[in-house]
Amino acid sequence: MIPELIKVHGCLMLFGWNFFLNNGIILSRHYKQMWQKHKLGGHALWFVLHQLFNSTAVVCTVLAVFIVVYYSRGYSELDSMPFAAHPPCGFISGALILLNPLVALFRCKPTHKMRPAFNWVHFILGTVAQTLAVSTMAIGLIMQRQASESDQSGHLNLYLASVVFHCIIELFLELFGYEEIMRYRGKSFLQTT
Repeated sequence: MIPELIKVHGCLMLFGWNFFLNNGIILSRHYKQMWQKHKLGGHALWFVLHQLFNSTAVVCTVLAVFIVVYYSRGYSELDSMPFAAHPPCGFISGALILLNPLVALFRCKPTHKMRPAFNWVHFILGTVAQTLAVSTMAIGLIMQRQASESDQSGHLNLYLASVVFHCIIELFLELFGYEEIMRYRGKSFLQTT
């Protein structure tokens, strides 16, 4: 039987990373140009939503870490691999998701000479955090499957399907964005002639 606090920990992580963070990333990467003129409180709508979604992901992550540390009465040492990787990878991705907004506090104007460096640091921190979180959640769901009295592989399969779906959406939006750029330049990579 899986303790209720562990279930809450897992649900907060899944909602925080799979829903809020993924959508926050999509908003910043793909709606920046599309929603340029849409404003909310004097700020670009995509940016406000990006901050809201990512802040919610940070809150979910902090709560989930607090809950599991409280339940475990400290740091949980797991013996066998891949389960032993779950706590350190979780803490590292949690630290990175906290670090990224702190880095964003030092964001310079878009025209500043250091803006490309900021963009790369922000991107790399976020990508490493998300990659670690995806694998850590998969390990957590494998642990959940083994701790259950019945076969719970459906949860892991559903999670992995959502990761694949997110990747497909990202790829589609990248291609759509590239097509928009080419159309703006008077070309199209989708044309057959």
